[in-house]
Amino acid sequence: MLFSILFVPLRQMSGNTKHKEMKPYSDAELAAVMKGIAEDEIFPELMDFVYPGVSIEELKNTLRSFPTIRDFQHKFMAEVFNRIINNTSDGAVLNGLENVETDKPVLYLANHRDIILDSAILQVLLVKHGHDTTEIAIGNNLMISDFVTDIGRINKMIIVKRDGSGRELLEFSRELSSYIRDSVTSGRNSVWIAQRNGRTKNGDDRTDPGLLKMLYLSGSKNLQENFQELNIVPVAISYEIEPCASLKTRELYMRSLGPYEKKPGEDLESILAGIMKPKGRIELNIGKPLIKDLRLNEALPLNDKIGVMSKVIDQEIHKIYKLWPSNFIAYDLISGKNTKNYSKEEYSNFVQHMNESLKDLKGDTGKLKRIFLDIYANPVINAMEAKK
Repeated sequence: MLFSILFVPLRQMSGNTKHKEMKPYSDAELAAVMKGIAEDEIFPELMDFVYPGVSIEELKNTLRSFPTIRDFQHKFMAEVFNRIINNTSDGAVLNGLENVETDKPVLYLANHRDIILDSAILQVLLVKHGHDTTEIAIGNNLMISDFVTDIGRINKMIIVKRDGSGRELLEFSRELSSYIRDSVTSGRNSVWIAQRNGRTKNGDDRTDPGLLKMLYLSGSKNLQENFQELNIVPVAISYEIEPCASLKTRELYMRSLGPYEKKPGEDLESILAGIMKPKGRIELNIGKPLIKDLRLNEALPLNDKIGVMSKVIDQEIHKIYKLWPSNFIAYDLISGKNTKNYSKEEYSNFVQHMNESLKDLKGDTGKLKRIFLDIYANPVINAMEAKK
């Protein structure tokens, strides 16, 4: 039953948002939104999971006490996700902050493994190291209720429209691109955005050229200067244990059999698995700004230049991605090699994790096992290619 009532109808976004429906809430809207969140019937169930035994009235009063969104994020949400990290992982670390100037917003372009936690963990670790939080671009398909939408927008989420006609989506892409560029170049906020729509299911992190085209739409200069203005910085998050590995394996297996359409509640199931299941160790690595030293051949067609940039971004993310014993074990099981990057105990634990993850999945056992192993092995293959 946990969070089951989150899945209720959501207000629809209009085709012409003019930033209003996509942008995060402001401090001026905080009091009214907090009142609504505190009085929502979902709030007690959610808080009982995070703060078991604590009075709901006490938590409501705490929620209403924050004068600014910054206070709310730094003093409440950071603690919420710290509790989740402490209860379900062996800790999370952030490396590479020296690559980010504290007084200059950046566009964090990140690989995407977990619906909520990828960006949330980055926020927690930024706060821990004395940095401000970022705005976060999240698809409206994941805003599964008005309560979730309000929680998202109060946490500086930019709601990305993913449904509508081709003309509506193009117009929205222009608005989104303009909004992100203004956030970064005006000095208002850094922004986190995934390198592709949707999570990487098979462990093979790749940048969608369509995303780069969208970011290019709002610039008034040539392609390279447009991207230099955005101050793009790559981020790679890796989980020693993928909390949604079995769900990803199931989906990829079903897709291999034919057309696949998500059932209602599948995204919610993944959100809950990401939050509640074990993750082992977690590491986020921030790379150096990407486009600063890149010299593109201006004679190339736009699509070719976008393709070059996509490959550069992919290589950087693959280089800074933290490889765990679980990744090397999966690679060795597929390739028949022996990388010697793990102990016998780690090998045994991973095989047990794999068997446990696959035991309830129906289908071709060998194919399911290979899909599962690919999730862990592909980052090793990518890292090897990136280092050549």
